[in-house]
This record gives sequence, C-alpha cells and structure tokens, in this order.
Amino acid sequence: MTVLNPDSPLVLPIAQTGEKGERETVTDEERKDRKHELHHRWRLANRERENARNAAWRKANPDEVKAESAAYRKAHPEKIGAWQREHPEETKRSAAQWKEAHPGYGTARMRERVYGLPKDVYDALLEKQSGKCAACGKPNSGHKNRNGEYAPMFVDHDHDTGKVRGLLCAQCNVALGVLEDSEERIAQLGDYLHLHS
Repeated sequence: MTVLNPDSPLVLPIAQTGEKGERETVTDEERKDRKHELHHRWRLANRERENARNAAWRKANPDEVKAESAAYRKAHPEKIGAWQREHPEETKRSAAQWKEAHPGYGTARMRERVYGLPKDVYDALLEKQSGKCAACGKPNSGHKNRNGEYAPMFVDHDHDTGKVRGLLCAQCNVALGVLEDSEERIAQLGDYLHLHS
C-alpha cells in the first residue's frame, strides 16, 4: 500500500481526450476548495430538498440541536450577537418588521414559558371572561403599547403555587401585586375608602 505525504501535490485526472488522459497537478488545498465548490453548487441546486431534510432532522432531534447550540454559544461567545452589535440600525429595522409580521408572538411565547399558558388556552380564558378584566370588568387592559393599541390582558397567577387565576387589566394586576395578594389588606383598603366616602 502506498502512503501519500499530505504535503505533496496530488495528481488528479481532470479530462480525457481520445486515448491520452490530460492531467493537472493540484495541491490538497486546491482539491479541498474544488470539492467545497461542487458541494456548494449542489446544495444551491437542491436547496428546498436540503432545507426540508435539515428541518426534519432538527424536529426529530430537539435535544441534540439544543446541546449543539449551547456548545457553540459556549465555545464562541464573541460571535453571539456580533452581527447585531455591528449593525444596530439594520437589526432594529429587521426586528420591527418581524414583530409587525408576527403580532403578539413574543408575548404569547413568554406567557407559555412563564405561566405554562399556551395561546389557545389564553384565548379561551379571555373568551370565558367576555374579553374583560376578571376583577373590575374593564373591556381592555388599560395599557397601550407603542402603536397606541391596547396591550393584551395581563395574566394573574398565585405567586406561591404558580396557578393562573385569571386575566386582569393593568391597574388590577398592579394593585394585586402592590398589595401582595393579601385579602386582608384589600379589605382594609375597602374599609378605609368606605370610611372616607
């Protein structure tokens, strides 16, 4: 068996005419570049097929995808967000376009992650409350976003158990938070208001 020196140039046949083969001397680096270029062209020509194959693999292997992503972020912390830091205006514009195309997506994901409340369950709860605050009956959240539209109702939950109790307007949600969900303090405030009315 012949062992090739990896530093020596390889002789690869590139074309044949008649009985005589034309040959060209290429280095390992040139051979690697050609192979890479051919692979790149093939992937471009078969982009949809490759994207579907990759998507199927990622869906079938979420733990592996997560582990690979975490390993990459750990190994290359300087690359994470580098493009965004170098192009802040483009990043801001792109984020705004994405948010406009996917209204409520970030909020819905946050509700599911923090409260375990998927969008369909949130929507069903809001419908059950006739779209109103579960405490005061206000028909909107009372809190406007940057576009001047009312934000979705706020999720009220028990801070000890994490159980979702209902959807509240901004004022009722803040009031409960400030009063630390204390029925006694709420009753005392009611008595105080009644006394001075």
